[in-house]
Amino acid sequence: MSYTWLQPTLERISDLLKLPDKHNCYGTARVAPQVAMIAVQFLLLHMHAEDAAPRITPTMEGGLHFEWNGLKSFCSADFNPGMKIAAVHGEECCQDPSGVSVLVGRALTGFRAEAA
Repeated sequence: MSYTWLQPTLERISDLLKLPDKHNCYGTARVAPQVAMIAVQFLLLHMHAEDAAPRITPTMEGGLHFEWNGLKSFCSADFNPGMKIAAVHGEECCQDPSGVSVLVGRALTGFRAEAA
């Protein structure tokens, strides 16, 4: 089974890990390698082979921000140093790891159903 989202996602994360500290006018911190590893593990647990690659940007704190777009809604998840994790889907927001897993999992399942 081919995970078409995996290679572009890993390439994007690799590119973001190469950025220096304060690489933009906002003073964004360098992406922490530990955060990248946790985020990739999370994606491998929650994304299916047919899912679209998320849009990935660095966070101010040295983490990674992921966005997925469905036909009717979007979902985002932030992974920051110090195990600060948060997700938003529709009007729901969660800031604990187990709740983020449920929220992102539910959003991705909904996006798959929309695409079917």
